[in-house]
Amino acid sequence: MNLLALSIALFFTPGIIALVFHRPILRTLDRFFYKKLEVEKFNATNPYAQGLFRPTHNECNRSEIKIIGELPSDLNGIYLRNGPNQRFEPTGRMHMFDGEGMIHQIQIQDGKAYYSNTYIKTPKYQFNASAQKDSFTHVGDLAGGGAMGMAKIVCELLKKRLGMLPKLSRLESGSNSTALLFHHGKLFALQEISYPFNLDLDFSSTGALKLSGEGAFEDFNKRLKAPFSAHVKIDPQTNDVVFFSNSVDTKEIYYAELDPKGELKTFKAIKKDNPCIGFLHDSFITEHFAICPDMSIRFDVQQMNKDPQSPWFFDPNTTLKFGVLQRKKIGESPIQETVQWFDTEKAGFIWHTINAWEERNSSGELELVLFAPVFDQYPSNIPIHLPEEPHATVQMWRLNLEKGTISEHRTLLDRFFERPSINDRYLGKRHRFTYLLDKTDPRGVLGCGVQKYHLQEERIVKSFSYGDFFGGEPLFVAKKDAVEEDDGYIVELLMSESESQLIVLDANSLEECTRLILPQRVPFGVHSLWIPQNDIQPTVNPLSS
Repeated sequence: MNLLALSIALFFTPGIIALVFHRPILRTLDRFFYKKLEVEKFNATNPYAQGLFRPTHNECNRSEIKIIGELPSDLNGIYLRNGPNQRFEPTGRMHMFDGEGMIHQIQIQDGKAYYSNTYIKTPKYQFNASAQKDSFTHVGDLAGGGAMGMAKIVCELLKKRLGMLPKLSRLESGSNSTALLFHHGKLFALQEISYPFNLDLDFSSTGALKLSGEGAFEDFNKRLKAPFSAHVKIDPQTNDVVFFSNSVDTKEIYYAELDPKGELKTFKAIKKDNPCIGFLHDSFITEHFAICPDMSIRFDVQQMNKDPQSPWFFDPNTTLKFGVLQRKKIGESPIQETVQWFDTEKAGFIWHTINAWEERNSSGELELVLFAPVFDQYPSNIPIHLPEEPHATVQMWRLNLEKGTISEHRTLLDRFFERPSINDRYLGKRHRFTYLLDKTDPRGVLGCGVQKYHLQEERIVKSFSYGDFFGGEPLFVAKKDAVEEDDGYIVELLMSESESQLIVLDANSLEECTRLILPQRVPFGVHSLWIPQNDIQPTVNPLSS
């Protein structure tokens, strides 16, 4: 009997658990897995464990930032960037999706700027902090760890049974280190495997925000029965939050909506497959529809005993499909309740979408126009942001809702661009510009610049190079009194191995406005959020400073 089979047998035999698998033996197994997975050797050359991904451990509170140039007078608010930050010596193979979450905050007020950062204090963080060690299985143990990684998961479940680890549900086990959502006065840290983590907010009388990282998982009065999403869509007309998510436990895809007051008003399963979809990171909305991509990366634990040695695998025979769900009435016609699926007949995977909108063709038929970077292959170890990550190409589709066909599909850019940003006031509407992270640098680590791309004219109109720095997401921030679509700024956190800067570009010209030199370096991370100063003060009662 191999180790995986033995671990599973012991898990389902409570008497043996009580007599044999006591704490010393489980701790011996920890050392065994550490050795067999070659954790020390693996992480010694693992980009996720060093260099630009190297964590920072110092937590700052409103450290003043050096400003080069002059901040735009109409740029007042809070820039937040989420990302993983391994706190303790790793006991497993490191991956981009491992480590405690950390929020980096830059508040710009009246021509000055201040930097703060804090860990996201989820239950997993709290347990590690109490134990003063890294206590949980890593994604890196699974994505390439094979049967040994699976056995490590089984032993983690044994520890939960014996009270050696907290008995957290899968939906309360996230580090929530991916993205952020500000809605109805609440700030959530997001990760697509768990509930959203509702962060405690503390505003001084001057409007300064202090984040302690404390908070709690939000299950919406126990009505949310599946993970939240890392990328929700906020309808600019209604302020509804719209998202799709997936569960590898139930093997289902879900659709959900929050109303403008943050209450869960819709939650339903729309599709079930086995093997199920591996990641559902982003989606589309238009004025009347929500669109879910069902993609070629699948999840099946049985694959850990096979050549990929990972539960995630790219299946070339599973084609990229789009599920269209009507969410609003069109005129007096009733809402179509069933999901309409469109098959691209090509394998593909999407991390991030650009936008989508509705159009009538020359025959008066309603079509949805979709834009997104697409990967036509992807390794099973999920090497996101590493040189071995394949290149995505920016593609466009037209879905004819009346004929049920894809009437047009073209590649717009065959260079590697990802992590797009738009003016969110145009979300779900026909518009012109997207700002794309340029990932063509041969070092293959995040972005070397930003490209302003005209979706209708299908051309790059402006470019900006990050020079010796790398960036992660060119975030569009609209001016308060904007008239044109590109009246605003591109705000981007630039990183090197020695320092970090926040750069502000004019979104129209992509010319540099100013740079902010942060008091400490920030590791590579994930997604960012801008909260205008006027949006936060009316919704939160300020505390005395």
